[in-house]
Amino acid sequence: PNTHLMVARSMAELGQKVDAFNEAVATETEARAAGERYADAATKAAELRATLTRDVAVLIVQVSHAETAGAAATVLVAGEDWPRDRWNVPRAMAPAEVEIVGRYHGAERDKKKVKLAIGTPQTVSVDVGAPDAPKEEPLPPPKKAHVEEPETGGSALLPLAAISAGVGAGGLTVFAVFGLMNESTYD
Repeated sequence: PNTHLMVARSMAELGQKVDAFNEAVATETEARAAGERYADAATKAAELRATLTRDVAVLIVQVSHAETAGAAATVLVAGEDWPRDRWNVPRAMAPAEVEIVGRYHGAERDKKKVKLAIGTPQTVSVDVGAPDAPKEEPLPPPKKAHVEEPETGGSALLPLAAISAGVGAGGLTVFAVFGLMNESTYD
């Protein structure tokens, strides 16, 4: 986290405010996940992010029903896939009018448009859950189908089965004879 914080500060000094903001957010998240050891880095990353907020356009996409939708849920921001690690997290972008689409199994579920402006963070909520299921009418009872009875005559496979049984019995007899001959020769 400390290295990422230095990268974010360097980007800010070079005038790359959007990249610096996003790096500061990632650093803060990483430092908080790493525990108490990096608490200072998390605090400094949050301070850097707060100072950069007035210089960039910030978008926060809040995604609802993501847990129930699972992997079927996706979000598009300005036509590009928005990875799950960006959901519910501030993200710096170029100022513009942006379309946010929540999708479930690739089908559009929710669509919002927002105009991003420098210094004014925008929060947009989109739904990615399954659409409400339509009420289904009960199915009529199935019609009884006519079932044909099998013929009671003999099967055409009976002679083939008898021949196979005979060949199997013959093979078993040959195996037994040669086994006994081998046993008597070497004992």
